[in-house]
Amino acid sequence: RWMSICSSMADNIEKKHFVYSNGGTARTYNSAVKRSRRSNCALYVSWCLQKYGALGSGQTFYIRRGSSSIRKNFGHWKKKKVQVIRVNKRASRVNLKKGDVVLWSGLGHTNIYHSGSRFNNIGKKTQGYLNSKTVSYIIRIKGL
Repeated sequence: RWMSICSSMADNIEKKHFVYSNGGTARTYNSAVKRSRRSNCALYVSWCLQKYGALGSGQTFYIRRGSSSIRKNFGHWKKKKVQVIRVNKRASRVNLKKGDVVLWSGLGHTNIYHSGSRFNNIGKKTQGYLNSKTVSYIIRIKGL
């Protein structure tokens, strides 16, 4: 179910012609469709987690470039749905599972691991480039 939600959300963002932006964004997908049609990597993942039920409506998170802590606009993760794992290792040395949310502090980047090639659909950030960077956290969906 988790990967299906992620795929559907990505398709909807593409169909609605969203643009990548860190400004003028909205905390829910529906608000973004109505207002700005802007998103970024962390918002996309936040919206997926909202739809999955691991975050409440409007709850979002991100990792700031150069910071090693997760910034979030809510108190606690819904522990029954996710496990937050502090990693601090190069991506090539991390045992990722399909569906893991991966956060890189040095890049300020977030994406979802998909089996096959390690990091699909990441534009100019190639697999080799990301494998050499440090993963700060993994948000693992329980029950996958």
